[in-house]
Amino acid sequence: SARGDGTVRLWDAHALVKPDDEQTRHAAAINGCAYLPDGRSFVTASHGLLIVWHAEDGARQHLLRGHEGQVRGVACSPDGRRLVSAGVDHTLRLWDTARGREEKVILGRWGVGFPGKDGKDARGRKEDNARGHEDAVLACAFAPDGRRFASGGSDRTVRLWDADKGRLVCLYQGHTAPVYACAFSPDGLTLIS
Repeated sequence: SARGDGTVRLWDAHALVKPDDEQTRHAAAINGCAYLPDGRSFVTASHGLLIVWHAEDGARQHLLRGHEGQVRGVACSPDGRRLVSAGVDHTLRLWDTARGREEKVILGRWGVGFPGKDGKDARGRKEDNARGHEDAVLACAFAPDGRRFASGGSDRTVRLWDADKGRLVCLYQGHTAPVYACAFSPDGLTLIS
């Protein structure tokens, strides 16, 4: 479980008891957490930072920095090789879990990551897609096949993305308030938000 004081607790789901101590800690509130499919690692999301932890001993495996502001969501690909994170900086970021590195940034249309006239963001990276969220990105989820992921945001949209190219596949509109959650059905044919 993730708490507003920056702590994470690992619970024994069979014993139904509270653990003796805090396993991990962030400096700010934790907004998201997810296990990697192998069960040996998990990731937590906080202010400008994701941390990949070893589940057995709580040791930090990777510090993933890149977002400017709160990271509101994190999801792991079914094969465990990638993470996607959703930030209030209007960006989605894809991460390589083995190397602990940022793979791709999907820039928001009006956000901190919005490119300049040369098509590059503040860090000199070329934008791959000009159809990112127009406001904070609040949710993300990988499809069961790992080839696509979805995002939802304060701009009241849900977007479907190609995970390899970082390209927008489909824009869903119709919500009248921010989108705080999204998930795929087990067969990947339906997306709920």
